[in-house]
Parts: sequence; structure tokens; C-alpha cells
Amino acid sequence: MKTVNKVLSATAATLALAAASVPASADDFAYSITIGGTSDYVFRGFSNSNRDPAVQGSFDVTYGLWYAGVWASNTDYPNFGGPGDPATCDTEGVGPAFAAAGCPSGDIGPAEVDYYIGAKPVWGPVTFDLAVLYYTFPGQNGFTNDGDYLEFKAGASVSPMKDLTLTLNNYYSPDAQWESGETYTIEGIASYALPSWGMFSPTISAAFGSQWGYDQEYVDYALAWGDDEYQWWNAGLSLTVEKFTMDFRYWDTSLSSAADAQCDFNSSNASSFQCGPTFVFSAKVVLP
Repeated sequence: MKTVNKVLSATAATLALAAASVPASADDFAYSITIGGTSDYVFRGFSNSNRDPAVQGSFDVTYGLWYAGVWASNTDYPNFGGPGDPATCDTEGVGPAFAAAGCPSGDIGPAEVDYYIGAKPVWGPVTFDLAVLYYTFPGQNGFTNDGDYLEFKAGASVSPMKDLTLTLNNYYSPDAQWESGETYTIEGIASYALPSWGMFSPTISAAFGSQWGYDQEYVDYALAWGDDEYQWWNAGLSLTVEKFTMDFRYWDTSLSSAADAQCDFNSSNASSFQCGPTFVFSAKVVLP
């Protein structure tokens, strides 16, 4: 895996240099503002809002092949209350390193703000997506001050037939959330644009992803159920009317059926992780 990662990094760097060599004009500059909301902020199978609604938005700029932006959402993560908290030391499956540290208290914070910059060079029928992402959590405190982390993305998409788009994204973090070590993520997405339905332009899509890590810190902290890998998937329908889009989506993970997983441990407890099956409705408008 180390060798594969080095090859991916070298390829990404080469493509980024190729993107930089392509000139852009003032006419290639554009910006957009996205305002939206969701019934449940789900990220890679985990609810980041404790199954509650979230308001989200972003500001994006593009210049030729380059793009950059900032994205934000309110969140409601587990609140780690310190020794004796039923969501930490007293819950079966918590990593030994966390327990050995005395179950330190901490709060991840009420919001997430992400920054990203990247390029989308095109080579024949393939559009690449090379980016750097930085996830931040304003208001975090205690041991969760280590919540911010950096991630690198190398993706590619292709349309083998009309209206069908296939995308493969690879992510790598040298030190993921809570300093949990190297993390690898891969996600495949397929989307198909259906014929117009009245005023709506419908699209069906599905995704399957997997995340894993080899460092003991990853097993102990990031995956408290004691596994070093998990998978998630989703499928849904999007309806677009001009600049407005509604999305109806089903989510689930491989952890929802794991006997030792702290997943949907107690849906009435804000300290529990939520990563079981769920249906999510989202809506957004893109301006101008």
C-alpha cells in the first residue's frame, strides 16, 4: 500500500503540473454560492448531526482548470464527557488507548468548516480531480482539539455512454482526525441522467466506499469498535429544476450489523455514534 500511495502521489503531482501549464483567461473565472439543508448530515456513512437536520452552504470559485472553495455545516457529534461517561469507558468496544488515557473529556464543536483547492485537468475522455482538503471544527475543546485534519484527493471520472458518469475517488490523510494516523479512503460513484419528467431533470446515483487505516491509533480512536476498516453505500434520486435540486437518498454501512460496533448504540443518547441505515432528504440552490 505504501508503494501504491507513492505512485498515486507522483501521478497526482505530474497531472497538477500539466494543469498549471494550461493558460486561462479572465473569461474563465466564475464563482457560485450554494445554500441548502439536509434532514441528516451524513459523511461516509456516519451522521455528523446526530440524525438531526443541518444547514449547509459553500462559496466556490473556478479559474480555468483550477477551483477553490469553503464549505460549512452545523454539526452534533458525540460529546465525550470524561471518565464514567457511558459513551466512552463504560461502553464495550471503546479502544484501549482511549481508555488507558482515562477517557479524556472533549467536545468536537457545533460546526464544521472545510477548505479545498484543486484542479480538474482533462485527458481524452477522462476528467481528473486533484485536490487538497482541510477539515476544521470551530469550537472544539479538550482532547478533541486534534479534530482538524488534512486530506489529499486523486479522482477520475468518465462517461462510457450518454448520460452515464462513472467516478472513482481516492483520498489519503497522513494524520486523520484526533491524530489517528494514516487513513486511506476509496469511493466509486455511478450516476445516470434520466429523461426529463415535467419540469424536473431527474438523476439516479449510487456510491460505495471503504475506509481503512493500519496505525494502532486509528483502531483505538477513530474506530472505537476495534476494526481497522469499514464500508458504506448509498443510492438515491435527485430532481433538479433550474438552480434548485432535491435529493432523496438511502444510506447504510457495514458497521450497522457489527455486534461490537458503537453504532446507533442508543439513538436517544447524543453521545452515541449514528452509522446505521437511514433515509436522507436534502435540498439546495446554486447562485447566481
